[in-house]
This record gives sequence, structure tokens and C-alpha cells, in this order.
Amino acid sequence: MTNPGSSIALSLILKLTPKEQSNVQLLSALAGLACQQVLETHYQLAARIKWPNDVLIEGQKCAGILVEAAWQENVLVGVVMGIGVNLFPGSVPPSDQVRFPATYVQAHTPLYIDKYLFLENLLKSIFLWRTLFNSDHFYNQYQKTMAFRGETVYIYHNNGTHFSGTLLGIERNGDLRLA
Repeated sequence: MTNPGSSIALSLILKLTPKEQSNVQLLSALAGLACQQVLETHYQLAARIKWPNDVLIEGQKCAGILVEAAWQENVLVGVVMGIGVNLFPGSVPPSDQVRFPATYVQAHTPLYIDKYLFLENLLKSIFLWRTLFNSDHFYNQYQKTMAFRGETVYIYHNNGTHFSGTLLGIERNGDLRLA
């Protein structure tokens, strides 16, 4: 639970285009690109995307994404795209309550942050990336902004097993590519 006014927390209900329906697993990447672009363009921050659904500043999580599909029987009728961005100090939970180091945007920029302008820019960025969805530019930009690319990463399963490899990027279907 974050303090009021300290973060952006939004849920977008999206009716998907046929291209989006066939690649619904890439909608987290779309939201990540949109958030990363706002942080870089408007706040001069070298934000990176941590696959599959986080945005990092200096290796710390500043935003999280959750995309849920809505079905009626066997028909995908839309998705709910949830995005949370830590803007100010009250948005970061105590370190003993997080699984990954967290931060907030204002800690990394001297620029003034107007949360309504941030939200406006985020929505514009989401709609821009929707027009580029599943294009070569979309994939290239996602690959370019991935955190830990070229580094050894560890993937843990809920059953306690794990594996590791060098992070190369993502496949066209959104799967992680490791060597």
C-alpha cells in the first residue's frame, strides 16, 4: 500500500486489435517501453526494462506492470493493463517488504515531477507504442532498453527449481532468449 499522491497507479482497459490479440503476451513489453520512454525523454533518466514486467532506474525497481486478459468463454475480449510508478518517497515500501530493491523517480532527477503531466505523457507513450506494436522498431527498442542484457541471469520457478544463462534479449513472441 502506498501513501496517497506518492505514485501513479492506473488500470487501462484495452480492446485489442487483431495484431495485439495474436501477441497478447507482448503487452507487458509495450507498457514497459512506454514507461521507459517517459523516464528517458522527460526526466533524462537511463531507465531499463527488467523482463517481463518491471522498469528500473540504477538497478532498482521504480515501476511494475501487470496485464490480465479478460475472456468470455473462448474469446479474448480485452485486457486490463495495470501500471504502477513510484514517483515520490512515500511510494516505496520498507526494504524488508520487497523482493527486489525499489526506488522512486524523484530520487534520481532534479526536475520537477507533476504527477498529472507524468500520467499524460505515459498515456501518450502507450498509445504511440500501440501504433508500433510488434514492429521491428518495437523489438529493437525493447532489446536496446533491457536491463541485464549480456549478463548472467537466474530464472526461478515456483516449484523451487531454477536455471541460468546469459541474457541475449527476447524472441518475437516475448520469450526470454538466453545463451
